[in-house]
Amino acid sequence: FAAAHCQHLEDEKLNIKTALRGSKILDPNSDDIAGAVVAMADRLVSLEQRIFSISVDQAGDSERLRHDNVELLDRVKDTESVATSLQQENEELSAQMEELSHDKARKIQYLEAENLKLMKSLKEGKRNIQELRSEIQVLRSQSVEDQLHS
Repeated sequence: FAAAHCQHLEDEKLNIKTALRGSKILDPNSDDIAGAVVAMADRLVSLEQRIFSISVDQAGDSERLRHDNVELLDRVKDTESVATSLQQENEELSAQMEELSHDKARKIQYLEAENLKLMKSLKEGKRNIQELRSEIQVLRSQSVEDQLHS
């Protein structure tokens, strides 16, 4: 019974060495299973520490990204608010421009009508002056003729 148990332990030891050599933890020329197990445990601890460190870094990155996202959302809201305000201001200015354009057209029409009246009045005034000059000329001529006959 003891020999079979010893043989079983030797087979397990051989399987462990084969597994350790296959995973490149145990040097092919070495039989130091305990050293290989210690090295494997050290690698495990080192990997766990790296995983924890990466996890902490990712958590920090994640928190930083959440913070950046909140800031960007605030900036988007501010930008949308400014855009809305500018759009309203643009609509108000467009309405004012349209009103000024109608007012300008009305004033131009009024001034054109006034200009037409003034041109007619000037033409009539020139015609009256011409008629008066003609009458003055006729009166002068009559006066001269009267003086000559007297």
